[in-house]
Amino acid sequence: MLTLEHPEWPRRMLLWNVGEIHYHPPVGRRVVEAKASRGMHLLRRTGHLEIAMGDVKDHVGMVEQNLQTMEDHVLEEELESLKRAVGAQDELCKRFTELFNSLQEQLDVVKVSVEEIRQDAAMCKRAITGGAVVTPSPRVDTPKPKEFRGKRDAKELDNYIWHMKRYFEGASITDEKTKVRTATLYLTDTATLWWRRKHCDIETGLYTIDTWEVFKREIKKQFYPDNVAYEARKKMKELRHKGSVSQQMTTQKTQGDEAKSLKVTSNLNYGVSLVLNLLPNATESVRNPGI
Repeated sequence: MLTLEHPEWPRRMLLWNVGEIHYHPPVGRRVVEAKASRGMHLLRRTGHLEIAMGDVKDHVGMVEQNLQTMEDHVLEEELESLKRAVGAQDELCKRFTELFNSLQEQLDVVKVSVEEIRQDAAMCKRAITGGAVVTPSPRVDTPKPKEFRGKRDAKELDNYIWHMKRYFEGASITDEKTKVRTATLYLTDTATLWWRRKHCDIETGLYTIDTWEVFKREIKKQFYPDNVAYEARKKMKELRHKGSVSQQMTTQKTQGDEAKSLKVTSNLNYGVSLVLNLLPNATESVRNPGI
């Protein structure tokens, strides 16, 4: 270790080294040297602290760098996950767009087909009507026809057939099969049982009932009384004047209408029997209405 002595006081020479600093002043200067020694010791400790602080700063820098690296890595993973999610959403939107375009194309085809069908229907309508302009008739609420229960009564069956015909006209039903299906909806009780048997025979192919005329013929064959003509003639012959003239005229007119619908008697025979069955005074009133 090097030692230096200064020839003059209070000047001194200090040796800066890793080791200790030695002074060789005169004896009277020990207090000053002791203070200088403490100062040098503080300087050495300060240097050590600065070195330690530098090490701490280096460690802190490394920690910050590691944190930054970890943060960058986490952010990169999250960004990659978000990219994958966005890609999946884009793919889903693309598929929906393709599906929508396909449906739109199909809808356009359907629209074209409907328009062609509409034009064909208009051409058929013009061909059927001979080119005349058809104006739609106003809708009228048609009353429902009365049901037929299957009673073997000519009057009830004729009324049922007549009401069904009027209902077809009011509801604008022209298709023959539709007429048959509609008419069977208003059959009840015994008439329903009859139609069920007929329907089973139709399904097995024994025969067909696909027009309104065939249906009327079959239902009359089943429910028209066999002796209906005889009963009508009998009622006409048994008519007697028992009440007032108006009542007798009403009764005979009803029986006459039934007879005419059944083609039992002619209008002339009906009129003669109507007059002959009146009482004498009523007959005179009918022959001479001015009296």
